[in-house]
Amino acid sequence: MIPKLYNDSTVRIEQYKTKTYRLDFDNRRIVGMVDGLDAAVQSVRKIIQTERYSERIYSGDYGIELERLIGASMPFVEANLEPTLTEALTPDDRFVAVHDMELTRQDVDALSVSCRIDTTSGEVSTSFGIGG
Repeated sequence: MIPKLYNDSTVRIEQYKTKTYRLDFDNRRIVGMVDGLDAAVQSVRKIIQTERYSERIYSGDYGIELERLIGASMPFVEANLEPTLTEALTPDDRFVAVHDMELTRQDVDALSVSCRIDTTSGEVSTSFGIGG
């Protein structure tokens, strides 16, 4: 959100527009534009794929901190994964809540994660892996 000052000294908050480029992740191309719920789905995927502080192009509040969970005990990961994902999504005001998180051990050092995310445009279901 961007605060705007007007002549009458009031501050109004404008929400960022959600229209953005549609990314074809499989072919690594930009293929048109996307808006609304589809833009939120794309944003979730980008945030989860970007380790926080790993790329100088992004601000310090963009991305997720999953590397600290790799090699940790399963109880630690279970206790910290939902708050970690929530913290990663919090800077974007389109995301409201993370819920129904399920963890499935894929291997000794790999997990599959699925959850639902409430957004201002509707609900997003997502899944991703950690480790492996």
